[in-house]
Amino acid sequence: MIRARTARFRLDEVNHDRPVTAQSHPFPYFPLQARTMKTTVKRMFACLFMVSGAISHAEMELLAPDGKRVLLKDDMTWQYLEEAITPGSPDRYAYLNVAFIDEKAASCRLGLRMRNGLADGIDSIVLRFSAFTKDDILYETISKGFHSLKPTNTQHQEISFRGVPCSHIKTIRVHGGDRCSIGELNKFSDAPGQCLGKVSVEASDKISIYKHYSEKASPPPGSAGGADDSTR
Repeated sequence: MIRARTARFRLDEVNHDRPVTAQSHPFPYFPLQARTMKTTVKRMFACLFMVSGAISHAEMELLAPDGKRVLLKDDMTWQYLEEAITPGSPDRYAYLNVAFIDEKAASCRLGLRMRNGLADGIDSIVLRFSAFTKDDILYETISKGFHSLKPTNTQHQEISFRGVPCSHIKTIRVHGGDRCSIGELNKFSDAPGQCLGKVSVEASDKISIYKHYSEKASPPPGSAGGADDSTR
């Protein structure tokens, strides 16, 4: 069996100007994950360069163990890519949208897609989806979680409202999300609305869906704004 080697990078969190140290460790295979082909190829070549002892004279983009993107400079110093963002650049959120709807005579199935545009990985966030009928009557509320979602990655989930076709649902309200585990936020954080503020619910031409903060939670500063923050 062919044994490949990969590199474990040690970053000095205090002094970014100190050289990066790397140790190579044997693995029976490259840990190919569900990433884009471009990212995968970059990581493979980065591993090969490090273990072969070759010195690169160009900057490289790597992925740290915590999921953050790191820029490795030609002098072997480093910095998080998020630190290089210029003022006025777009805010980062986890983007949630409706991938598809599947309407049956007595059910409505929705495909949900979340893309992590945050600088931090999403260890866990559980959102609540409330379906309202055409008479603005709450029909049903379903909880669905997204877990282990690293920056730039996408995750798909599905929810189903049984006993009602999609055409009878006027709108779907996205709320909840508290006690998430994203960056500094965790299950012990007493910050209503902070987790939901990191999610941007994108408008859909398939079904009406929007984000709603509870009466106890006001939109936090810097949260995803726009039409999805409806008070309906």
